Amino acid sequence: MLKVLTFRLATLTLLLVAVACSASKEEKVVDAIDTALYHLSQNDPECQEAIDVLEDISGQGKNPRYMQTLASAYACRGGFSELSFFDEIGTIDSDNFLASLAQLATSAQNEAQSDEFNDLQTAIDLILYSGGRTSPSALGTIDEFGPRHGTNLNLQAAYMIIAQLGRYVRWYGNTDAAGVKGGGAQGNTCFFDYDSNGAPTPLSVATSHGGGNACTGAGQGSASLDYVGVTAALAQTRMCQGIMLVNNLLDILENTTLSNNDALGDIREIYADVQPFITTAAVLDPGMTDLIETLAQVDCETIAGTSDRTLQLYLASLFEGGLP
Repeated sequence: MLKVLTFRLATLTLLLVAVACSASKEEKVVDAIDTALYHLSQNDPECQEAIDVLEDISGQGKNPRYMQTLASAYACRGGFSELSFFDEIGTIDSDNFLASLAQLATSAQNEAQSDEFNDLQTAIDLILYSGGRTSPSALGTIDEFGPRHGTNLNLQAAYMIIAQLGRYVRWYGNTDAAGVKGGGAQGNTCFFDYDSNGAPTPLSVATSHGGGNACTGAGQGSASLDYVGVTAALAQTRMCQGIMLVNNLLDILENTTLSNNDALGDIREIYADVQPFITTAAVLDPGMTDLIETLAQVDCETIAGTSDRTLQLYLASLFEGGLP
């Protein structure tokens, strides 16, 4: 009888220890999130401190509050603030979408894939691939985290993608502060030299949306050296970065319920206004349908394979056509 009682007491003790440890871990996660939010709330946000305290807690990829906060911390280090973003949201014009994004205060960059650009991309990817998924999906995020948390994560990603697109367009399109392509200091008037690797000449997709024929052959000016002055693999990676930003933004806008808040301005209209550029691209190449439906960077680069013709045509339709 004594042995049985001793065994039961030992078992109960182990159960109590397990429960205590479990509660302690949950408390540590809550404390880490609260501490990170405190760092991010400072007038001069302590971005790195927020990242450090969150990354000390592992295995939280399915915790939506943790993922939102960690993404905010990386976005903070990347120079992005939702408060500042909403101060400028009224300037976004869906009829002149890319040009208006290039005018955002956060769009100015000093180099391709700057530290700020990479940090903001990390923040975006934390949400897009949250829950351990290998491919982004706005509906998948809602299925994984539920309607409330999933919607919040999707909208957070959308705001960061819009800011990242502004940086992408401002740098590779060499726009000036008013969003005029080729008006910046880098010298190029186009994103890419579409005549060099199999894209049609003349490039009809640019003409289709008022972009003229300035991006083909001898008339193109100098294309961005951050595309043509690098290896083919890196050029494909950079083309896919821009394309995946657009694809994922459209996926979120199509599959996430936006509020009727007037503060969102033209964001609700972006999906419809970008569709003509998608329609134009769809008929240009047999592989275009797959690329239009692709949401993962690695899948985009796989489609590129040994030839980036499909990428060039889609990039041209979206960016040269969309930024005349």
